[in-house]
Amino acid sequence: HGTKINNRIRCRDKQRSPGAREKMYLLAYYKARGDIVFSLVGDISKAHRRFLHEPSELGLLACRVKNNDDHIFINRVGTFGVASASYWWGRIAAAGIRLTHEIIGPQRPIEMLIFADDLESLGAGLEGRRGIVLAYLYLSTMGFPFKWSKQRGGLKVEWIGLFTDYTTMRLGLSPSRSAWMETWTRKMAVLGRATSKEMEQGLGRLGFAANALTWERPFLGPLYAWTSAVRNKRGILRIPAMLRTILWFLAERTGDGGSLQEPAPLRTTDRADVTFFTDAKATEHGAWIGGFLQSQDGSIIEWFSEEVLESWAPWLFIRKDPKRVIASLELLATLVATRLWAKGLRKGARGTCWIKAGTDNLSNSYAVSKWMSTKYPLTILIMELSETLRTRGCELHLEWIPRERNQLADDLTNQDFKHFSLDSRVQFVGGDTRWLVLDGLMAKAQEFHMELAEERKRKVTDPKPVKNKKRKKLDPW
Repeated sequence: HGTKINNRIRCRDKQRSPGAREKMYLLAYYKARGDIVFSLVGDISKAHRRFLHEPSELGLLACRVKNNDDHIFINRVGTFGVASASYWWGRIAAAGIRLTHEIIGPQRPIEMLIFADDLESLGAGLEGRRGIVLAYLYLSTMGFPFKWSKQRGGLKVEWIGLFTDYTTMRLGLSPSRSAWMETWTRKMAVLGRATSKEMEQGLGRLGFAANALTWERPFLGPLYAWTSAVRNKRGILRIPAMLRTILWFLAERTGDGGSLQEPAPLRTTDRADVTFFTDAKATEHGAWIGGFLQSQDGSIIEWFSEEVLESWAPWLFIRKDPKRVIASLELLATLVATRLWAKGLRKGARGTCWIKAGTDNLSNSYAVSKWMSTKYPLTILIMELSETLRTRGCELHLEWIPRERNQLADDLTNQDFKHFSLDSRVQFVGGDTRWLVLDGLMAKAQEFHMELAEERKRKVTDPKPVKNKKRKKLDPW
């Protein structure tokens, strides 16, 4: 950081490299076609040194080994760590790949994904495999120096830390990255303490690793926000209880082999498969939730109306007054509707259902769109909703609507059923419901809160040790 070069470099345009998002799209594309995909990964030797600097700019990369040295060394090629190396190499590589596509032609369709100096070529069928071999031949002829000892490929391939299984069309983390992610997140959750530097370094690695984790990545938001707030603080810091709960959730997700994930099928229409509206009500004496399933023509198919009892939802009554956790209560209604009506496809089938839901709670629409919150118990309900959607292969678009347009759902929370047929009512038995992660995470959150309370109690009861003051020696004179 002492060269003061990168802060003076201004890139002319943005540079974007393919990653997990592009891989997910390609997997969905090949899966929809029913193709058998083969992949070959190559590594380019010293990619950052494969271009010459403009002669008039060579002085910017001049250096001496010693201050009293008579010789000045001038680096005429790209230098590792200097931003311009990545910029110009990206354009050289893009030009070579575009030319290779042009030479191979559309009769041998392949995909070439390059991230820095790592190239993955993949194709389907016989012509695709021939195109992969020709791609490396043409690139080598142009002068791209591959490290042939690192060449690898097959039906299960690791590329830039992403592990792709083309036999099942799933993408996730490599075993080593997945093991590290589980170990680090569980360690932070259990210890509950870390330095700001330790959190910053761990989140740096975790953020890159989580690119392939579609459902888990959004939960890194609160961790980044807290780490940014304590960046300049010294010493060992106490991690908040809800952040420890998020870390525990991430450890559990990667620990049970859940790092490999299937891509969502390509969307061909904007019409939602499932549409429902929900609402919630809370007073000093109790809480109620309600919602109804709507058909494509706007008629009501099914509906539910339930009183939320403390026996099966004690986390809503921790603050005594349910009105203080109305956002969590509203999200519980959305979660119940999702469990009732987003039941996915038949057993053994593969696919995704798109859900459009309406709520008059604006904060919940933001929380679900970002999958981000640090409020208890809203955070844990968001995790349960995320796991419900993931396991059932569904995507949810929670849309805010004005209260007057959500009057029917509001009637259900007030036990007003005059607009609903009693024959279409469905029952949700809260006490008999088996949640996916909610019960376990609620217990962990309570455990972390108890640890914090005990620590605070000890600080109040234990007297502070008195330091022995050194007596000044008297001057005998």
